[in-house]
Amino acid sequence: MKNRIIGILVVLLMTAFVLLFVVQVLYIRKVYEAKDEQFNRLAKVALSRVSAKLELDEMRVCLYENLMSDSTDFASTLEAPTGLPQSHPHNISASRRIFNEDIFAGIWGHSADSLPVEWLVASQKAKGNTPSQLGTTHKSTNTATRLQMSQLGRYLHKRELLNEVILRTLIESEFKSTKQRIKVNRLTETIRYELDEVGLKTAFLYKLYNAKGGLEYFETLPQYKNVKPDKNNTIRQYLFLCENDSPSEAAYVDVIFPEKQTYEETVCGFAIPVGISALVLLVLTTWTVYILYKKQVFAQTKTDFINNMTHELKTPVSSISLASQMMRDEAITSNPQTMSRLLGVISSETQRLSMLIEKVLQFSLFEDKRIKLKMQEVDANEIILGVAEVYSFKAQQTGGNLDLDLEAEDTWILADEMHLTNAIFNLLENAVKYRQPDRKLMLAIHSRNVGKKIEIVVQDNGIGIPPESQNKIFKRFYRVHTGNRHDVKGFGLGLAYVHMVLQEMGGSIRAESKVGEGTKMIITLPNIKQNT
Repeated sequence: MKNRIIGILVVLLMTAFVLLFVVQVLYIRKVYEAKDEQFNRLAKVALSRVSAKLELDEMRVCLYENLMSDSTDFASTLEAPTGLPQSHPHNISASRRIFNEDIFAGIWGHSADSLPVEWLVASQKAKGNTPSQLGTTHKSTNTATRLQMSQLGRYLHKRELLNEVILRTLIESEFKSTKQRIKVNRLTETIRYELDEVGLKTAFLYKLYNAKGGLEYFETLPQYKNVKPDKNNTIRQYLFLCENDSPSEAAYVDVIFPEKQTYEETVCGFAIPVGISALVLLVLTTWTVYILYKKQVFAQTKTDFINNMTHELKTPVSSISLASQMMRDEAITSNPQTMSRLLGVISSETQRLSMLIEKVLQFSLFEDKRIKLKMQEVDANEIILGVAEVYSFKAQQTGGNLDLDLEAEDTWILADEMHLTNAIFNLLENAVKYRQPDRKLMLAIHSRNVGKKIEIVVQDNGIGIPPESQNKIFKRFYRVHTGNRHDVKGFGLGLAYVHMVLQEMGGSIRAESKVGEGTKMIITLPNIKQNT
């Protein structure tokens, strides 16, 4: 898979996640708006019913009080003579027909259908006719008709009195205060009942205001004392508001729903699980793409390594083969100087071949992800002495020197001798490779005890490592830019190998370096007590 395809895949995945996030946000907003709209609609229906019930309750109470106070008038009315004088007509105009059929049925115990004749006559009187005119129209002079007309007269008289009571009730209610017109206990019970009826079984608070906007009563609960009313959790219902009245002239109640979810709470309720799922999916997808990319890089590096290593291996093998063929020639073997030079070539190329084989070994260790170590008790100073003997000679070849300071006294560690030796060899080999051409190579190896650990310090006076690269040099395939120097070959595996080996042994390595002054590599390994 090419890097371009991986890049396109990453872009598509990121686009898909962005679109998914946008869709989720829009969906959550729609859900919230739908829930909020439904809640508000049901609450308004319930509060509208509350307002209607309050008006009906007030009318019943006022009628009862007025009727009881006027009981004497009603009693005398019931004992009135059967006939009414013609000089006292009871015209019923449309403007005074406050009384309706429902009130009539509730008070007198009769329905309009039970008095068809009386209602017919009342209807005719509303048009301007009188009872006597009706009697003339029918031209009936029998006794039944006269009795009927007498009863109609009594009914009209009662109705006139009842209209006066209702009118008085309406006028008196206008002059009562809001708290006189509304019993707060009844208001609380009614609101609770109507909310339950529409399915809103939630807690509520309310504030009752008079027509001037003054607070008359505040119903609250201890657990909601810190709840502040706002447009999201509060619904206003005007009370005793007629069709043509202005809302500013009416009392009203603000009902507060403290448990109503805000938009943020709704979003959190939906977004947290959805967001966590999306985040997990994003992390897994990103990690998968990253692993895929790393495998692609590793595969490409592996291919380059094999190609380069094939070329690198051919060179020393060819040199050794050529030298061995030349040594078969008697003319050459008879010349000591030529033989010495050929033996030097074979020795040099053999050493080079050995190093290349070591690189192949290191690469295979990285591919397996695990190093099989043969852990045993070893003396760190003894390992350092063996390595120092080899690189002391190399430093002297460049006119330099290797300073050895084995200060550590507790030197026994649990380690793989071969891999620890190779690790120190790698550090010294880098010091040789990255030395400054115009300066003598000066190497130093120190050992010292720090607590219950031993530190092995490998120091040089080479070109140094830039600060931005000091945390990256232990990564696989990472190579520090060496400026104009193009004679240093490698694959970026040496220090990564050292880091891996020391970690497997329970140790660590860190770098301290200044560009142009040199580098100090500090190895730390835990001590063990030697068995005696």
